[in-house]
Amino acid sequence: MNRSFCHLCSQRTLVMAMPARSLLVLAMTATFLFVESRGTGAERRLGVLPGQSVRNALTAPKTKASGSEVVLYAFTGAQDGGSPWSDVVLDPTNAIYGTTQSGGMSSGCCGKVFKLTPSASGYSETTAYAFQSGMDGSSPAFEALQLKGGSIYGTTPVGGGGCGSDGCGTVFRLDVARSKYHETVLYRFKGGDDGQRPFGGVVVGNNGVIFGATVQGGGTCDCGTVYELKPSKGAYTEVQLHRFVGTDGSSPIGTLLLAGGSIFGTTDSGGTGQGGTVFELSPKGKSYAFAVLWSFGGPNDGDAPLGGVVRSPNGVLYGTTEDGGASGQGTVFSLQPSGNTYTEKTLHVFSGAEDGNGPYAGLSVRGNMLYGTTQYGGGSGCGGPGCGIVFKITTTGTRYSVLHVFQGGSDGATPEAGVIAGKNSILYGTTVAGGACGGAGCGTVFAVTP
Repeated sequence: MNRSFCHLCSQRTLVMAMPARSLLVLAMTATFLFVESRGTGAERRLGVLPGQSVRNALTAPKTKASGSEVVLYAFTGAQDGGSPWSDVVLDPTNAIYGTTQSGGMSSGCCGKVFKLTPSASGYSETTAYAFQSGMDGSSPAFEALQLKGGSIYGTTPVGGGGCGSDGCGTVFRLDVARSKYHETVLYRFKGGDDGQRPFGGVVVGNNGVIFGATVQGGGTCDCGTVYELKPSKGAYTEVQLHRFVGTDGSSPIGTLLLAGGSIFGTTDSGGTGQGGTVFELSPKGKSYAFAVLWSFGGPNDGDAPLGGVVRSPNGVLYGTTEDGGASGQGTVFSLQPSGNTYTEKTLHVFSGAEDGNGPYAGLSVRGNMLYGTTQYGGGSGCGGPGCGIVFKITTTGTRYSVLHVFQGGSDGATPEAGVIAGKNSILYGTTVAGGACGGAGCGTVFAVTP
């Protein structure tokens, strides 16, 4: 995987070069339009949910989908940010936190952490932290933030120094003091054996230890790493838990899962089938034992599990693959444990038509239902491949339905991130494009009521 970042004053382009089999060579350009600032946050109330006032809501056109979508916020690409590629998280007050890959500063650089605060009239957007494109990190993409003990943890794939002018990436924490967030860089990657490009987020254990992955570095293979950051007297020390060599997987992009004392994750490629892997790191004394639970790439199997996995209480793992399946448009899969082995089952094969195409993100699980998105499909919009969908499927795979079909206009387009379930099972997510800033749009935060 290669990623190059272009920093311009009025435009910002992120070019993603994925493996050849993985469709996505995505070039996104956001032209930033500045808006009038009110107070300190350039607030714009755009979306409301059931029980709130319907004033100023942006609702999607009616489709065959069974859910109801509301745009909670449409980014302008300026100080409020643009191109939100990551999942959002909710705090106990139902405030929404997430990141944008661009915008944040007056020059349009370099991404930010945003907060959407709910009220009776909708959601107000404010900046928790705007990255400066230097030692503090830059261009957060794909990662999910984690809220822990009142702090916000996350990563940036570039910035922080090293790796030429881009920087190798950082792990950061935001803390509140006097009603303002302040950033602390917990670790700056050095590249090489140390790892670089932490695209996925981090998970924080109860003892304060931080776990994450880098998509590059780790040795001569340059296939990525799994690391932990141990706190000690206010500082953090990095320990490499695993360095990928290709046959065990390559390029872990998605955020890790910490469950039952073990660490679960996926790699975009590599493995015995060269279609990516699902792996586990289980505690073994003072270290961790690595095991590949499944290697993709077989006949009609999925290919490229980018978004990580979720786990049900009975130990079954669920995820998506961006490619593969009988149609080549991606799958939803489960891994059923049996002793020390896992059996894979394909729960759904995307056709590339109304049911979606190319799920980039992972899933959310609630009870016996899985929720997710596909970046394309759902119709013929957005130049032909469709603008993406939100879907749900039972954990057995017996029922699949589309909750929302994005139209590419004010309702958003191309959801690279997944969805999370909040109160009343309302689903929250982001789209990279669409919204209200002209052209392809600068992205949205949305809610779908199943």
